[in-house]
Amino acid sequence: MLEPFTLEGPRVRLEPLREAHIPGLVEAAAEDRTNYQWTYTPEGVDQMTDYVVDALAKVASGAHVAFATVSKGSGANTSEAVGSYATSAPDVTKLASSSTFFSQYAAAYSSKPAPYNDGTKEPYTAYGYDAMNILLKAIHDVLVANNGQPPSSTQAFRDAVVAQLHQTSYDGALGHTSFDANGDTTNTGFTLYKVSAGNWVGDGTYAVDTSGNVTLKS
Repeated sequence: MLEPFTLEGPRVRLEPLREAHIPGLVEAAAEDRTNYQWTYTPEGVDQMTDYVVDALAKVASGAHVAFATVSKGSGANTSEAVGSYATSAPDVTKLASSSTFFSQYAAAYSSKPAPYNDGTKEPYTAYGYDAMNILLKAIHDVLVANNGQPPSSTQAFRDAVVAQLHQTSYDGALGHTSFDANGDTTNTGFTLYKVSAGNWVGDGTYAVDTSGNVTLKS
């Protein structure tokens, strides 16, 4: 079984998870829970205790390694468990390309109750909007190329749209999107988040080129 070890960087260290980390982890997770819509994060002492105990049992069995991310502050903050860094799709609200989209969204849904009248509060709205328009553009181009008519069969239509998607180039709320030969988007990037004072805060937005090189955008 792998012996416990610690990884250390300039701001934080990853140290083997212990039950002593539970209070700090509870505090780190005690924020706006809407941030955890798509991933399980324990809430409260009981859930966090169950989570840590289960993780430690898996460590003891040799199946897992488990760490707490601890702030390298000073004084009382030296051993503050701050949870893990996390990555997510870029924060669209900070992209210059999204300003028109959010303005139009606010105008169109001004009569809706909060938060549904504010597209900036719905993190994947812009992604859904661009995805829909990219697909519609591919369908449009296939129909135009076939004299305004769909191909002879449903399967042929589907295959033609997929092939056209590989050639689609679109400028929208997310910026410029196109696709490579494998069908992967060339509009790559992510935002790095960290827990600070019990809240997730952005720690930079990064771009990834076709060779996998990562550069800081903002």
